[in-house]
Amino acid sequence: MRGMHAIRPQDDPEFLELRRFFLREAAAMAREMADLLAGGAPEPGGERGLRFRKLAHDLRGSGGSYGFPIVTIHAGEAEDTHLEGGSPEALRAIVGMLEGSVRQAEALLGGPEPPPGGRAGNGGARVTIPPAGPEVR
Repeated sequence: MRGMHAIRPQDDPEFLELRRFFLREAAAMAREMADLLAGGAPEPGGERGLRFRKLAHDLRGSGGSYGFPIVTIHAGEAEDTHLEGGSPEALRAIVGMLEGSVRQAEALLGGPEPPPGGRAGNGGARVTIPPAGPEVR
């Protein structure tokens, strides 16, 4: 591969867009999980329980692939806790951590989408770097 340069996934603009898309979807899925818990813990074999577990399972399987292992961890905790008959309070706490992790990841990427004409990572803001002062030794 002489003369070819490897592109790190985090430097690839297309992968960045995929990561943002994943986070938008993950946020919607986590919100749906929270909504399913509004009436208490869904029955594991019931329609709400099956949907809750599918959402958790899907996030568990995909978070790490997009570079967000904490999403995988929290989604896995939600899935396992539900399967083990965890309390609604425990499930709400875990889903809250999942939602927080998604919000943090969005913030690290500069929000869910860069503004028109803006750049990812700084919300389109201009940053002025002051001239260096005297060197400190």
